[in-house]
Amino acid sequence: MLTSAPLARGAARALGAAALRPSSHRGFAFPRGAPRARQRRALALAALGGAAARRSAVHVVSACNEYRQETLVLERSAEKHGYSFHVVGLGQPFTGVGMKLFLYDKALKELVGRQIPANEPVLLLDAWDTILLGPAEEFAEKLHSMGVLSDNLVLCGADRICAPEYKLAPKMERYFPGIRTPWRYPNSGCITGTGAAVTAFMHGLVHGTDEGGSYSDQDDDQLRVQEFLLNWQALGVRYPFRLDHECQIFQNMGEPYCGWDFERRESPRLRNSSTGHRFLVAHGCGGHGRWFLSDVYRESWSFWSSCSWILRSWPRCLTRAWCRQGPRLRRNTGWTNRPGTFPSRRLRSSEMPLFGRKRWTSPADGKRRRRRDQVA
Repeated sequence: MLTSAPLARGAARALGAAALRPSSHRGFAFPRGAPRARQRRALALAALGGAAARRSAVHVVSACNEYRQETLVLERSAEKHGYSFHVVGLGQPFTGVGMKLFLYDKALKELVGRQIPANEPVLLLDAWDTILLGPAEEFAEKLHSMGVLSDNLVLCGADRICAPEYKLAPKMERYFPGIRTPWRYPNSGCITGTGAAVTAFMHGLVHGTDEGGSYSDQDDDQLRVQEFLLNWQALGVRYPFRLDHECQIFQNMGEPYCGWDFERRESPRLRNSSTGHRFLVAHGCGGHGRWFLSDVYRESWSFWSSCSWILRSWPRCLTRAWCRQGPRLRRNTGWTNRPGTFPSRRLRSSEMPLFGRKRWTSPADGKRRRRRDQVA
């Protein structure tokens, strides 16, 4: 039963400020004609407790040893959409690609139970190639409808490619036999679940058990996730782990083709063209991922150019794409470099990936096309 006044106000906002009356249906009596999506959003808000109306009940934790331009973009997108943001590991020396899991393990044990309640969603995102596209309320609603929160599961972004060890692909496919989409393999750049579930998962990955084996910061973090699950399966135990194989929340963009459509409604969003879901996190991982992510940055800039948060975050030179990490920044400061100093590979607009094209156009394609025209 809903008894918290702040929560009632938060749920009322989720329903468009409509009045709520106490009832036997989870404490709400929805006004006649209220949209179903808003009803579900209000119920998800209620399930997270009264604190959700006063502060964000979805927490983003991102590990990096340097605060770069992409980290600022991620932080500002989290602020705009109502997430709390925590960056961990700043200033620490780079010891290996596997240090990310160590940073997560240490930070979660300090945050969960203190700043983050154990039953609230925690979202672990890569700091240099991700952006949030949708509100925290919708994120909590999707986790609630997928049973991630109630069943205390760990939900992981799914990829088309079983990287870095391609030989594990048949085993991972047998581990997830019911998946009928191309997204069948775990990607460690996007992980979510309750604070308690994610903390336990990171502890198992880092410290190792008889089921998971040992791990060091020199090991690959994504390979560690895959081997950890397979080792549990070999002992006849299935870890409470699920893939977002329909891209309801995560879209990993390291693909040869653009498999999503850009939509402009109340805010820029992307919809997976195969499953039809509007995902909430874009991850520009591997392959063409950073080029596709630059599409998201550029289109978001053109749509949100009147918003103060985007003006503080991104320069106007985002009409140019980049293929490597942006410059280092001081914590909580905007980026003020002029376009001439932007560390990008300068491309003409015709050579940049655009929404609406199903195939990415690379600079090499443009050169081949020009040579072909000259010969003709």
